[in-house]
Amino acid sequence: GEDRWQLFASYYRTIYDRERQKAVPPYDAVLSQQQALIYRLHHDVGFLLQFRGETEGGTSVSLSSETFANLADAYLRDSGFHGLEKDGLVKQIADAARQRLVFLTSRVVGELSFDVRSLQEYMASECLMTGNPDVVRERLKAIAAAPYWRNVFLFAASDCFANARSRHLQDFVRSLSEDLNSSSDPLLAATKAGSALAIDVLQSGAVAQNPNHARAMAKI
Repeated sequence: GEDRWQLFASYYRTIYDRERQKAVPPYDAVLSQQQALIYRLHHDVGFLLQFRGETEGGTSVSLSSETFANLADAYLRDSGFHGLEKDGLVKQIADAARQRLVFLTSRVVGELSFDVRSLQEYMASECLMTGNPDVVRERLKAIAAAPYWRNVFLFAASDCFANARSRHLQDFVRSLSEDLNSSSDPLLAATKAGSALAIDVLQSGAVAQNPNHARAMAKI
């Protein structure tokens, strides 16, 4: 069966297509023409809210509609949109998000959040997995032992074994578990943090279709 990364990726596509089909002008055109931008916005909002939740003690967090609009404005500007065309697109995307934009919703006027925490964690992982491979490795290393980020890490691990773009990181995911067990940090080494990570990766199903890595993680 599908692992968690595939399930959430498929779910996003399904909801996106459903919203695009029922959208009325001008939102139908925005959803059809700005798919990459809307996905990128989901990534970055997911990471921002995940980070903010950690720094604020895990409480429920949201992003202001104004900040969201500023993100959209910056991304459109980077893509070469200017003037009234850019401003119109920003307004349309921001207005859509105030109602619902795929996974983003507004429970409180002027604030955006994800309906379910796992959707936020999935998008945070997509943000972490995007970019220079060396930078991605550093990001995964930074969150590997952090309980708050465990579900984000498991989405990323699932990505590595289900998505062609990330397969080069499969050995790195395994080596992270080994490194945590032999860490110079006495607490990580004593608590076998790498073994705990390996167990969670196995239980998540990320390596279910890769027997070699499954055996290696089981050994750890």
